[in-house]
Amino acid sequence: MKYFMVNTNRKADPNGHDEEVMLNEEIVALYFDGYKEKINKLSQGDMIFLYSNANGIIAYGNVEGKVYTRAYQGNTSFKGEEYFRRLKNFTILPEPMSVSEITEVVGGKIVMAQAFFKLSNKYALPIFEYLKKKASKLQAA
Repeated sequence: MKYFMVNTNRKADPNGHDEEVMLNEEIVALYFDGYKEKINKLSQGDMIFLYSNANGIIAYGNVEGKVYTRAYQGNTSFKGEEYFRRLKNFTILPEPMSVSEITEVVGGKIVMAQAFFKLSNKYALPIFEYLKKKASKLQAA
């Protein structure tokens, strides 16, 4: 299993529509040429951390089967500009894992300069363990 951090596109879509769609439909999505094709790098079972600008990690799940395409935000002028994959074991965190929490858990700063990037196990495993604990504590409360 590989681990990936995927930005929910808040910078390009400040109203949060793209992020809402990912959370509501339990998907990971990438948009437009130069980015959307990167979704093909994912394999079934890979772990996705959904990262929201200024908030942190807001959800996570494992990649399922095939790649789907559709018009970006339903606009036929942007036909085929959204590539997405469904996520199983999808968990929305009641509270995001903040940037400061991420930094503390991994022992350093992760630069979130790209919308999609692979995390090494050195960073991904401590993040995943922390998220599981955070989710279970909040569910128990």
